[in-house]
Amino acid sequence: MFDQQETPRMRTISRYFSVLLMLCLVTACASVSQDDQIIQSKNDKRHYRYLTLANGLPVLLINDPDAQFSAASLDVFVGSGMDPDDRAGLAHFLEHMLFLGTKKYPNPGEYQAFIKANGGQHNAYTSMEHTNYFFDVKAGAFEPALDRFAQFFIDPLLSKDYVEREKNAVNSEYQAKIKDEGRRKLDVLRQIVNQKHPFHKFSVGSLETLSSDERPIRADLLAFYQKYYSAKNMRLVVYGEQSLEQLQAWIERDFSEVPSFSVPNNHISDPLFNKGELPKWVNVKPEKQIRELSLLFPMPDYQEDYHSKPTLALGHILGHEGAGSLYAYLKKNNWIESLSAGGGLSYQGGSVFSINVELTAEGLQHQQDIVVAVFQAIHRLQKDGIPKWVFDELAEISELNFDYQEEGNPLHYVVGLSNAMQYFPAKDVLQAEYVMDDYQPKLIEQALDHLAVDNVLITVVADGFTSVDYSPYYQTPYTVANLPASLLTAIDDASVNQQIVLPAPNPLLPNNMDLIAPVAKSGAEPLLPHEIERSERMSLWYKPLDQFHTPRSSNYYSFQKSGLNKTAKDTIAMELYVGLVNDSLTDWVYPAYLAGLSFDFYAHARGMSLKVDGFSDRQSDLLAEIAEKIHQATFTDSQFERLRAEALRKVRNAKLAPPYRKALGQWQQVMRSQLWSYAETEKALESITLKDIQEFSNGFWPGAYQLSFSNGNLTKEQARANAEALQAALQRDGSFDASPSIGIRKLPKERSFEAVDSPYKDAGYLLYWQADGISVDDQANWLLLAKTLEAAYFNSLRTEQQLGYVVFANYYPMLTMPGITFVVQSPVADVAEIHKATLAFLQRAAGAVDALPEGLFAQYRSAIVKQLNEQPKNLEDESARYWNDLALGLTDFDRRKAIAEAVGAISLADWQVFARHQYQSFPDHTLLLGTTAREIIEKAFGSFLPLPHKSSNSADFVEYPAILRSNTQGRSD
Repeated sequence: MFDQQETPRMRTISRYFSVLLMLCLVTACASVSQDDQIIQSKNDKRHYRYLTLANGLPVLLINDPDAQFSAASLDVFVGSGMDPDDRAGLAHFLEHMLFLGTKKYPNPGEYQAFIKANGGQHNAYTSMEHTNYFFDVKAGAFEPALDRFAQFFIDPLLSKDYVEREKNAVNSEYQAKIKDEGRRKLDVLRQIVNQKHPFHKFSVGSLETLSSDERPIRADLLAFYQKYYSAKNMRLVVYGEQSLEQLQAWIERDFSEVPSFSVPNNHISDPLFNKGELPKWVNVKPEKQIRELSLLFPMPDYQEDYHSKPTLALGHILGHEGAGSLYAYLKKNNWIESLSAGGGLSYQGGSVFSINVELTAEGLQHQQDIVVAVFQAIHRLQKDGIPKWVFDELAEISELNFDYQEEGNPLHYVVGLSNAMQYFPAKDVLQAEYVMDDYQPKLIEQALDHLAVDNVLITVVADGFTSVDYSPYYQTPYTVANLPASLLTAIDDASVNQQIVLPAPNPLLPNNMDLIAPVAKSGAEPLLPHEIERSERMSLWYKPLDQFHTPRSSNYYSFQKSGLNKTAKDTIAMELYVGLVNDSLTDWVYPAYLAGLSFDFYAHARGMSLKVDGFSDRQSDLLAEIAEKIHQATFTDSQFERLRAEALRKVRNAKLAPPYRKALGQWQQVMRSQLWSYAETEKALESITLKDIQEFSNGFWPGAYQLSFSNGNLTKEQARANAEALQAALQRDGSFDASPSIGIRKLPKERSFEAVDSPYKDAGYLLYWQADGISVDDQANWLLLAKTLEAAYFNSLRTEQQLGYVVFANYYPMLTMPGITFVVQSPVADVAEIHKATLAFLQRAAGAVDALPEGLFAQYRSAIVKQLNEQPKNLEDESARYWNDLALGLTDFDRRKAIAEAVGAISLADWQVFARHQYQSFPDHTLLLGTTAREIIEKAFGSFLPLPHKSSNSADFVEYPAILRSNTQGRSD
């Protein structure tokens, strides 16, 4: 064969055959679904493609040209329900292990470090039937992130060393939530259901269940992985700015090597309860002050009936909170705090319908009366049936919610869709949750038939009974008994309750979905809010429709005064007043909620705010009614006592929070001038009276300054009319203050310590490192400092040292005050040991500053800039951003942009100077909180200052927004 020089024509032919070969490979790698076009919301501008790789892996590709962050989720249709009987927690343990190195990327901390360095987050969850892995990352890093992610499902190491270490992390997770009330109740229910049903299995795992004493756990992990982790058993969703063709090419390259084999059918044929096991009454003793009653009804699996959704109408009526509802009847009798009804557990083979009520102290004495009332409501439905207009109304609301669906967080979106792909055909995967186009009255009747007294498990979670049994994993005291004969008789004899009726047709369904004329923009940047009215009493800001072309609007109205929250009793008076107003509005506001409107009346450091958003058509009606009801609100003694008791119960339960949550809560309390300790709050609640609430209301409205902001599908005139209507109904003459302050504690230079009281055996630890300034440059540098620490801290204290399941380091600003928090909850180390490990970690970090590679620093910097420049996904997100700026008086609305520019301008050399200075001055301006005594900490590390009480003259607080106006360094976050 003679050598031959390539000619231009030969190069053309070569390129032709290369393209042809690529097309053939693509055809071999994947088949694109051509049968059905994916049905998407008319408001959804994204592009979708559903395909199946040659190995059988179904994939949904989503192209969003505006996405600044990309996301992916892979769902494996296997969960804790498939754990071997003698290996409880194996599926969950395997989920942990896949993060700890693959053949291609063996470093156990590499995946997390890469995701964090590129501005992303990652996690996974294990349920009874699913294990779901997910991440997001800045768009430019999506390709290498997908490659790393794919290796989880191709060649994970399951390293023997890390298998033995990570068992401790699983056990720490189990121990960290040993007092979690939901898990304690679940542990009891597991003992009551059919022992052959997968729900019976303990899902988390522990050192005992994952022990290698009898046989190596790694062999069981490999066997489980090789049995269930097949491409055919997985569903993958990827979301990015890249074209569908580019996404498909990456997925075919990275995921085609995922092994493919047949997996066992995971359909659950065993019933949740064997025939004759129900009805039963279960009492569960909580650790906290909880009073709950639930009725659980096993039902068939209605997953395939998603076009008709037979249980939705039942949940809608039984859980309704409007006039004439079961909720209204029980609440009028002062028996309940809340009520919900609807589908709960759903699995291949069955489902559960539940009715849950939160009891008052009086309701606890009327448990059987409440159960009878529930069955009276059910009897009403059985007698009268559910009219078709109820289904039609629900279908109309669902259609509106789908048609005008707004974009949300891509990470949440892909997680939900990868799960949905396991159940629904390609064309319906986006609309399955919403579609209701097949009215099936027989199916509704069938579901209703299952709401029978001989098919119910009644569970009461409350103190006040003598326990007989203890659940095996959470040691929850409980009893199980048959339903009392007197209750069965009362249910059989109960006639239809005339006070419990079907809800009336919803009067607030929107009629007009037209858009106002969008305002033309001169460039790509969105328009900014502008002030359209200012007076002594009010400032009104408005942003016209220009970016999110949807028939929605967001409206904020803040009523603020100086001198609030001087004492804990002041704060409690305002919070109880807000609670009483909300309680009085429930009957009227609930239909608005169902019709796509949301309403929130809440207390805050500078006063009270009202937020109304959703479909814009009926918002003026809702606002007018709310204003009138707030103006006319009167409260009864029984209503006040119910809410006071509920608030008292909540603060006492907060004292029993897990150690790390308790530390986080106490940290907020000592750092913010208007927050109070648990003890101060409890004392105020014990002494406050209805008269105090009335005095607060009478004193608040005169002189309350109104700051308002409207954004979206309403005209300037409508925004002004709404704000003025509220002003006319609520404001009273007085001395108006347009900028009351919020105080953030400035820590002393010397390190400080606060002890945290906790009933847990686990240690709780929080170290807060506060910046010495609040300028834009301060914020930029501290963001970069935190970015260098986040992944490394987790890898060191959790992955390598196994000090606990809860381990994280985060940038945590208080308003514009930069800072970093280090948080740990540990079952194996005390606070002193954790602090020693943290100090050693920071010493290593300080030593690594000068060796930080330029490329890695650029990666950190780029990720932060990308996060700060990320645009809002929807109208509500955009409105919240602008409102937060308005509340601080930052009316340039450019704080994120300013910080992003500052981050982008920092060189590695300049940042190293900053970082060296911070490490050299450490532990200046630090606060340590821990579940230990001061003398123990000081014995190990020397003296710490006690923080002065916020009422002390020596307490130093930075006052917002005044500090921002006087800050010569310019704009702040």
